[in-house]
Amino acid sequence: MRIRLGLAILLPALAACSSTPAAAPESGPSRLNADAEFLLRRDGSAEREYERLLQTAPSDERGALLIQVGRSRLGKGDAAGALRAFDDALASSLSEPLKVEAWYRRGIAHNFLWRPDRALAEFQRVREAPKEAREAAIKTDEFLYRIGVTYLRLGMAADGRKCLEQIVKDHPGSPDAAEARERLALKAMHVQIARAPNEITAARRASEARSKGLACEVLNSASASGDRLVVVGRFTKFEDTLRELERIRGLGYADAFPIP
Repeated sequence: MRIRLGLAILLPALAACSSTPAAAPESGPSRLNADAEFLLRRDGSAEREYERLLQTAPSDERGALLIQVGRSRLGKGDAAGALRAFDDALASSLSEPLKVEAWYRRGIAHNFLWRPDRALAEFQRVREAPKEAREAAIKTDEFLYRIGVTYLRLGMAADGRKCLEQIVKDHPGSPDAAEARERLALKAMHVQIARAPNEITAARRASEARSKGLACEVLNSASASGDRLVVVGRFTKFEDTLRELERIRGLGYADAFPIP
């Protein structure tokens, strides 16, 4: 899903994947082609290329290729398929950084499927991994954002805000810092149905939603000056937010998503 947050934590979905493919032994031009498709965000094509390489890959290369299959599937929105690939990768031979990578991507996939409890379990494994392996696999600011939003979804507000505040303080230039500021400004959970570049557009979108029976409000964006968020509901529990999300999508808002 290629909307802001990538689905929230959804960071949007592409927000779920960093740009650099997992390190692996060189396998010739075919691997280079697969990585090129991945970096160009041609996720379906990249998935096919990595799967083709798996057919003849030696055992010590399979784990890294399976991680790339999973990341490609995440990129095209197939979180369940991504989980299968990461599970298979963890059943193969992996270096410590690649194990951390697989746990982290499993956490992202669970968040795609609105399972913050399972996502947190994966992120805790990442947090408990050796520092060298963790830092070799994942950018610190990216990880803090993912786990911070997951804490918020589970009602662990103090832990979540601590992670997001650390991004803003220690990584102010990170793309995740802007998203962290936006999440910190929220006083409740909402379903976002639109993001508007100005107040006039936001008011129009909110009026359209109200005509469909949705109780909307317009919030100022804390990440982009002038932007407005058109949201529905003020929830304290993530499961209540998801129930409202299902109803809203049934009204035609296919790109609606929960925040945080």
